[in-house]
Amino acid sequence: TLSTLASERLRDAQLGQILLRLFGPLEDAVRDHLRQQIDWLELEPGETLFRQADPGDALYALIDGRLAAFAEGRAGGVFLNEILPGETIGEIAIVTGAHRSATVKATRRSLLVRLARSDFDAIAAQHPIVYKAFAQVLVTWLQRSHDGQYRQKEAREIALIAHRGEPSMMERVTQSLANALSLIG
Repeated sequence: TLSTLASERLRDAQLGQILLRLFGPLEDAVRDHLRQQIDWLELEPGETLFRQADPGDALYALIDGRLAAFAEGRAGGVFLNEILPGETIGEIAIVTGAHRSATVKATRRSLLVRLARSDFDAIAAQHPIVYKAFAQVLVTWLQRSHDGQYRQKEAREIALIAHRGEPSMMERVTQSLANALSLIG
């Protein structure tokens, strides 16, 4: 019982931080209305959140775990970005309904919240301040990304494990990896 209660309170606090980041300070009634429309979602490593060209029908926020975005093309998937806890996915789609520009998959066990576009529209119709606050957050985000103010995420862990004890192969792989990483800083 204690564990369940603690887990519920932690989720509530995490959701509160996400709502504050997305919409700024809101009246209790508006914030509670938003909370009621949020769905919790868990993904296992390798599981797909959505695919490139899927309808942009929801906004997601990553609470815990790690996600990766990939552009799909003829040559396969190209890594675009890593999504860390506290970050959101689908800000533009929730306003415009545009199709997804990338495929997003879990790279670790992940916990997310989802706000459907239809629910967002209904809440914004009842509480116009929600749309205005969200628009302000979007404009700030777009200005920062346009001005190059977003930091480039750094890898946290890289591990090389020798295969069958072949030191020469390990040296070649290590050198190739170092050369490739040096190209991107």
